[in-house]
Amino acid sequence: MFGVAFMTQEAVGRRSLRAGCHVLFLLIAFACGLPSCTSGISRTNPLTVSDPVVFPLRITDSGVGVVVLRSASGTAELALDTGAPHAIQLPMDSQVLSGLEPIGRERSADARGRRSRRSVFEISECTIGDVPLGTVYATQLNEPLAPIYGADGLLGTDLFSGLVLDIDFLSERFVVLPPGQLPRDFTRTDWITVPLVDDKHGFAVEIQLDGYPEVFRAILDSGAVAYGSNTHYAILDLPPELRGLADTSGEPAVYWAGLVRLGNGTIGPVPFLDIAFPEPPGQDGFLGNALFVRHRVVIDPSNDTVYISK
Repeated sequence: MFGVAFMTQEAVGRRSLRAGCHVLFLLIAFACGLPSCTSGISRTNPLTVSDPVVFPLRITDSGVGVVVLRSASGTAELALDTGAPHAIQLPMDSQVLSGLEPIGRERSADARGRRSRRSVFEISECTIGDVPLGTVYATQLNEPLAPIYGADGLLGTDLFSGLVLDIDFLSERFVVLPPGQLPRDFTRTDWITVPLVDDKHGFAVEIQLDGYPEVFRAILDSGAVAYGSNTHYAILDLPPELRGLADTSGEPAVYWAGLVRLGNGTIGPVPFLDIAFPEPPGQDGFLGNALFVRHRVVIDPSNDTVYISK
C-alpha cells in the first residue's frame, strides 16, 4: 500500500464561510492498495528502536507537523502524514531528487479515484533529525505541496511500521516507541481509548456525531488540511439527515459536531466538511488535523488501539 496526495479547489468566494472572499483548498493523503507496476521496487525498511526516539516538529500555518530529511543530495521538509503509509513522497523539483534517475514506476490512485503512474527514486545517506535511515525510497508527488503545507513533501507511516507513534503537535514533537510501549507519562484516566478497526487503508476508527445513531469509519489523517481558512477541519461524506443540518453558506457545506463519540469518550466541537470520496473504499471520511492540533494522539498498532488525550 502507498499514500498519494491530491489537491482540489472549492470555490468559497461566492458564499464565503468568512466575511471576505477566499479560496479553500483541501489536501488529502491516504492508503491505496493498487499493486506496483514495476516488480522488484524496493521499499524503505521500517525503523527498529529499543528506546523512544524523539523527532522535533515544526508546526506550519496550515496546522501540520514538519520534520527535516537530510540526504547526500540535499534537504527537504516533510509533513508527517498518518494517512500516507508510503514513507517518503517528494515533488520532482525537490533538492533531494536532484540528479537522481527513477528506478521504476508504480500505479497510484487519488481520493477522487483517478489513476496515475509515479516514479520511484532511491535516496542514499538519509537522516531525519538525528536518526540515520540509510537508503530510503521516495515516490514522486504530482502536485507541489509547499504553497499549502509549508513543506516540500510527505512522511508516511510505513517507515514506522509496528511501532508506537506518539504525535504531540501541542508540544511540537513526534516520538517513536518500541512495539507495545506507551509513553512514560501515560496515565490511562487522562486518555480516551479507541479501537483501531481497519489498518488496510490507514489507521481507522469508528465515530458517531451528536448522538446520531449511524457509525462512521474515519481515517486518522494528520495530513488532511483545509488551506485558505483559519479553521481546522475533519472530512466526512455526510448522510442526508446531517447534511440538512449543515451550514451551507459556503462550499463545501460544514457540519459542526458538538460531540464526536469514539471509543470510551468524546471530543468536540469538531467541524466536518461535507465531501464524498470514492477512495479509499470502506471509509466514510478523515479525522484530519482538526484532531491533531487539539489533542495528543498515541497510535499503538500492535494492540490495535489509539489513545487520544482528553
